[in-house]
Amino acid sequence: MENQELEKLISLAEGGDFKSQYQLGYMYYMGAGIEKDRISAAKWLQKAADRGSARAQGLLGFMLYNGDGIKKDYKLAFEYFLKATRKGNFIAEYHLACMYDVGYYVKKNRELAFKHYLNSANAGVSSAQFVMGYTYEVGLGVKQDYKKAEGWYLKAASQGDHRSIDAIKALTNDGLI
Repeated sequence: MENQELEKLISLAEGGDFKSQYQLGYMYYMGAGIEKDRISAAKWLQKAADRGSARAQGLLGFMLYNGDGIKKDYKLAFEYFLKATRKGNFIAEYHLACMYDVGYYVKKNRELAFKHYLNSANAGVSSAQFVMGYTYEVGLGVKQDYKKAEGWYLKAASQGDHRSIDAIKALTNDGLI
């Protein structure tokens, strides 16, 4: 990004444009066009998230969940994931499912986790598709079904998910599919 473009983006973000705030936060988070700076990323994502950006809410929730550049805070991560999920952010919904699955901040609830994994997987989130494959492969709260497992793994594998590729190979080698 050229200096002039970056200055314009910063000016728009400082002026309260939430799309620019999200873009700047994302750029700092990824180190895309500017030096990676997770503290600055969190600052701009927070501003955009508070203005209602589902993408900012999801990424800020992820940073809070992992303590990535900011203090780990499962409660706040959950709140941001929930807000983003309600606005159709399926990556945030995957992370919300993970929280229900392991019981971080919320009570462990496999049924809610499954619901959110399924929504996210149906929307094309490869990590959720992998989890659905694994769920059916081992019969985790569902009837074990290697064909359904294969179907989910294939969807994730088509997006380059290496865990799913390995799972398909293992199921094939074991003669299960």
